[in-house]
Amino acid sequence: MNYYERRQKRLQEEERKTQRIRKSSNRASLLVCAAGIVIILLMNFCAPVSSVGDSSSAAKLLSSSAVYRESQQDRNAEAQKALISDWRLILVNRQHPLPENFKVSLFQRKDGFRVDSRTEKQLEQMLAAAKADGVELRLNSAFRSMSEQDSLYRSQMSNSSGFVQPAGYSEYHTGLAVDFVTPSHLTLDSSFAKTAAFTWLSQHSWQYGYILRDPKEKEAVTGVPFEPWHFRYVGREYAEDMIRKGICLEEYRRSLGI
Repeated sequence: MNYYERRQKRLQEEERKTQRIRKSSNRASLLVCAAGIVIILLMNFCAPVSSVGDSSSAAKLLSSSAVYRESQQDRNAEAQKALISDWRLILVNRQHPLPENFKVSLFQRKDGFRVDSRTEKQLEQMLAAAKADGVELRLNSAFRSMSEQDSLYRSQMSNSSGFVQPAGYSEYHTGLAVDFVTPSHLTLDSSFAKTAAFTWLSQHSWQYGYILRDPKEKEAVTGVPFEPWHFRYVGREYAEDMIRKGICLEEYRRSLGI
């Protein structure tokens, strides 16, 4: 073996030795890193719950959760308060007298009847829409004062139909209730349900915020016999919801928790 061959062999041996050292060093570094990661993980999972950092984090989480619950409760309370005070959902019947502090702004119609001023626009639109469809609706009754209701009640005390409520217990005091008749049917009786006017009202009144106040199938709930001529303003939003669910005002209020 000449000089050049010996030199080449020695260089190859030194290169192999360098590679072995480099590999050993890399393995050692990897082992050290892995050990460090394991130690960090163990410290995170096994650290005492009572440590200052963890206690602070837990306290913050509990505080945030409590604040959220209180905020949600406040929002729910505000929503409930808004429903209770919503004039469109006021309930007046034999079990719920008109509030002593009740006040209403009335609109005097050309036909002489008075209604809550906030409902006049919708009422006129409904009457016009019915007329456009060939149905003429006329008001037979609307707002009544205490004295008017008392006089009517006394005049019909012998009537066992239960149509007339005593003064203070009639929703006619609110200006939200109206009775309809047509030129061909001017009496308030159950046969109004067979008229084209009732059919039209049943299909379209909710679009203008009105509902049939005393449906036939809800007599046990309303406490009033079927009155196909008697409609009540509750606003389109509530009217549509009640129609979709097939419930009356009493049931709807209960479903809202009021």
